[in-house]
Amino acid sequence: MTDAILSASNLSVGFHGRKRRALLQGLTLTLSPDRLSCLIGRNGVGKSTLIRTLAGLQKPIAGTVSAAGEDLYRIPPEKRARLVSAVLSGGVHVGNLKAVQVVELGRLPYTDWLGRLTDADREIVYDVLKKIGALPLADRRYLHLSDGEKQKILIARALAQQTPILFLDEPTAFLDWPNRMETLLLLKEIAVSEKKAVLFSSHDLELVMRFADVIWVLDDDRAFFSETREGILKSGALKNAFGGKYLEFLTKKKAENQQSRKQQKGSEPDEKRRHASSV
Repeated sequence: MTDAILSASNLSVGFHGRKRRALLQGLTLTLSPDRLSCLIGRNGVGKSTLIRTLAGLQKPIAGTVSAAGEDLYRIPPEKRARLVSAVLSGGVHVGNLKAVQVVELGRLPYTDWLGRLTDADREIVYDVLKKIGALPLADRRYLHLSDGEKQKILIARALAQQTPILFLDEPTAFLDWPNRMETLLLLKEIAVSEKKAVLFSSHDLELVMRFADVIWVLDDDRAFFSETREGILKSGALKNAFGGKYLEFLTKKKAENQQSRKQQKGSEPDEKRRHASSV
């Protein structure tokens, strides 16, 4: 089993200040490189808050988060920016920057104090844009892009940051089906080929079951489960979290499997005839 690069112990996350309130309590979890992991649950159960806390952007109410063996919240910000990158829901405010300039922001943890990019930095930026299929967007103003195009640019910015840990909050939210598939295929490829720990959140059961190696489930009672794709199906955690939606998913998959078996049976006589004619 691959050693965890990020872990949390007895973690409670939620709101600080006068209305201090924990959304999730007592979580113990690990995130390993070389895998695409998914955090799944209904809207409002605390997925975004948990991701922000694990990414070092929102202090926990209790417990600890460790990255590469160090307390994440004790690591200096400039060092933390080389360990963890995140694409959050809600977008970013970048003024009138071009798309390529937004992606270049991902290189800031590696630049000098004036933020000057080297030729190597620019090459990384354009390689990432090409890899994610966003090179035609490079010279367009970020403000003028569609929601789906903006999402691609933000993912490119996070990839340009070249961190071993990558968090994405609903990265496929504004994408059509082909682009959802393409994005998750890319994230899975990056997790494996670059040995990154990649965690994305979603409420799309079909996408999650297609691509995730490890699934974190938050159910309506905010109970937390972590298992492989096969293990989570056997555990019943998805049924507890999604109820009727999960049953619809199972019904759809059962129908698809039956259709696939019919097609295979239908092709068997043709195979036999072709074999007989060749004898």
